[in-house]
Amino acid sequence: CDAPLFQPVCGCDSVTYMNSCIAANFGGVTSAYEGECVTTGIRNISETEAGIFVSPVPASDLLKISYTNNYSGNTEIRLLNTLGQTLKTASIGFEVSGLHKTQIELNDLFAGIYFVEVKTVKEKKLKRFVKE
Repeated sequence: CDAPLFQPVCGCDSVTYMNSCIAANFGGVTSAYEGECVTTGIRNISETEAGIFVSPVPASDLLKISYTNNYSGNTEIRLLNTLGQTLKTASIGFEVSGLHKTQIELNDLFAGIYFVEVKTVKEKKLKRFVKE
C-alpha cells in the first residue's frame, strides 16, 4: 500500500485510522474519507479499541478477530450486546504476548450493534461491530 504512514482517515465504521491501508486491511472498512472522524465530545470508543480489529465490516455469519496481547496469559473472548450482557464466550486459554487471530460464528445473532471483548488477566479491550 502506498499510503503515507500517518495520514488519518475516518472509516465507514466511524473509527479514525492511522492511514487508509490500516483502515482497509486491519479495520475491514470498505470506504473512508481523509481526516479524523468528527466526535461529539463524548469519549470516542476507538480510544479503548487499540490492538483489536474485526472484519468484515459489517459482519454476517462469521466475525474474524485480530488482537494484540501485551502480556502472556489466559485469554477470553466475549460477545456483548449494547447493554453489556454476555451473549457468547470463547475461552482461548494461554497465549504468549503478540498478535493473535480467531473467528466466531454469528449465525444465532440478530442484525444489530454488538461488542467483542478480549480479556486477559492484565488487560481488557473492547471493539464495536455491526452484524447485518
